[in-house]
Amino acid sequence: MLLKNALLLAIAFFSLVLCSCDKPATYDREVQLAKDIDSIAKFVTAKNLTVVKEPNGISYQVLRRGSGVLIIEDADTVLINYRGRLISNDSLVEAADSSLLVVGDMPAGINYGLKIKNAGLPNGLQRGGEIRLLIPSTLAYTDKIVFTTINPTLGVYTGKIPANSSLDYSFQILNINKSTKKE
Repeated sequence: MLLKNALLLAIAFFSLVLCSCDKPATYDREVQLAKDIDSIAKFVTAKNLTVVKEPNGISYQVLRRGSGVLIIEDADTVLINYRGRLISNDSLVEAADSSLLVVGDMPAGINYGLKIKNAGLPNGLQRGGEIRLLIPSTLAYTDKIVFTTINPTLGVYTGKIPANSSLDYSFQILNINKSTKKE
């Protein structure tokens, strides 16, 4: 009887311990997007930037249009220079010179930004074009922690993008290579 009571007490104790453990918060994209839009708006105001705001939460500045008539599409490769910073504290988290990236294989916000077309950019960015993208975390790396490589001319070190980080990326298009892949 004593053994049975001890066993029941142990089961009750472990059940209580397991139930009282903190459960990780569930990722809520809409709540996070609202936070991201707010942090981007504060960043834009603090830096006195003039940006175009997209309905998906991305804000951007076209710094230079570039020249040409190629339309950047998924599966195209672009040769670019880029710098990525955290909006929260302006620290450099990713950078590369003459990096070859495949459009469509990057986070949604970067893919979207490189393919932006509007009245001022009927064909989108072109060779020589530059854009600054303010990307909400919901279109970047969401609630994931990401380690990156920073390579300003081979002074390679590792950056860290914390979970739920809105990003400030600048891209310079050096070349656009159209995909030969047929759908």
